Amino acid sequence: MLGMPRGTVALVPYSEDWPGLFREEADRLREALGEAALAIEHVGSTAVPGMWAKPIIDIDVAVADLDDWVRLVQPLADIGYQCVPHVHDEARRFFAKGPETLRTHHLHLVAVDGDEWHGPLLFRDTLRARPDIAARYSRLKQVLADRFPTDRASYTVCKGRFVQAVLRRARADAPEHNVHRSQGAEP
Repeated sequence: MLGMPRGTVALVPYSEDWPGLFREEADRLREALGEAALAIEHVGSTAVPGMWAKPIIDIDVAVADLDDWVRLVQPLADIGYQCVPHVHDEARRFFAKGPETLRTHHLHLVAVDGDEWHGPLLFRDTLRARPDIAARYSRLKQVLADRFPTDRASYTVCKGRFVQAVLRRARADAPEHNVHRSQGAEP
């Protein structure tokens, strides 16, 4: 199953279908965005084998210049994405696919040279390489989902502390990854 209502939090066990669903969507995105999409990556918990996750495919799309994002709104709308403004986040542009009652994909347009691109990739790759950290993160997310089933903002803030701690440690342990290079869309 893929999708959940906007603003809610419910986790499901990892699905072997998620990588294929990402690849299918990445193909649609490449077709719609053309050369504007410098890279397309599967991020978030659905990109980590074994991880409990909200059944929503998270996708980061790297672009050369985020200031040029407006020209991508229509091609994304043509394949079902709606722009969702985030007034406090100027470093990315957020789009959701699916009606508010069943969001299936979250897409972030980010500048290819920024931490908004490198950070999620480093976090994903750290979880893939470190099952112990992935297991701790999965347990934390389950506790937070039980605590905040209808408050996605609080859920996100609370798990964000863990994410930032993992990123600080990963950057300290491997300084060459401070400018992270993707290890590919799927393991």
